[in-house]
Amino acid sequence: MHIYCWGNPFGFVDLNGMTPIKLLEGKEAHTLLQSHLMKTVPGVECEVSIPYSSINGNTGSADIVYKHDGIVEIYEIKSGLYSVKNTSYHTNAEQQLMRYIENYHFKDKGYNGVAVKGISLNNEIQIYQAKSQLHKDKMIRYYTYPSDPVMVYWGYVNIPNSKVIPKRKINEIKTKNEKQEEDVVDDIEKAAMVTTALLVVYEIIKWGIAIFLAPETGGGSLWTASCLP
Repeated sequence: MHIYCWGNPFGFVDLNGMTPIKLLEGKEAHTLLQSHLMKTVPGVECEVSIPYSSINGNTGSADIVYKHDGIVEIYEIKSGLYSVKNTSYHTNAEQQLMRYIENYHFKDKGYNGVAVKGISLNNEIQIYQAKSQLHKDKMIRYYTYPSDPVMVYWGYVNIPNSKVIPKRKINEIKTKNEKQEEDVVDDIEKAAMVTTALLVVYEIIKWGIAIFLAPETGGGSLWTASCLP
């Protein structure tokens, strides 16, 4: 359970040590991964209410529940801070997950399967990265550890800078494009000149044939001869 205190520059602070920006980061990391899994893996449900599973015995919400083949796998998402073993953070996270598993039968009373720690989705989880909207230069990476496979952790990685094209290179590309355009225009002009020359030759040959044929047609066939193809 989180208890908030008003009166600081952010408006409130989580007495468990989570500042408002950390809470927003955690919510974003959870939501992006949950949305991805629900879209890509049939049988995945998120923020599943489980009676008696909170630290105080109230209803808690499991981050990810994956139902398949008579099994219910339950996953917990935490920031990398929780990955350090033998710390209160890691211990609390493990205990939280176990409360979900042990009390899941209260959620689906008619369910005859087995609730277990989730591992089947780990490969899908580890290849997924999401762009953060809170930090535009960051990606959110998700990971698990072979020695600690049942917890899903997340952290930020930098987005690689896009390759910057030097101004000199831009000018070279521009000059090259302009040269190509000039070459195209020259080719068009040359083609037009050749076409014109061919038409002139054609006209000379055509009218020459017409004149040659005219005496035999009594002059009346000059027009006819000029229309020869």
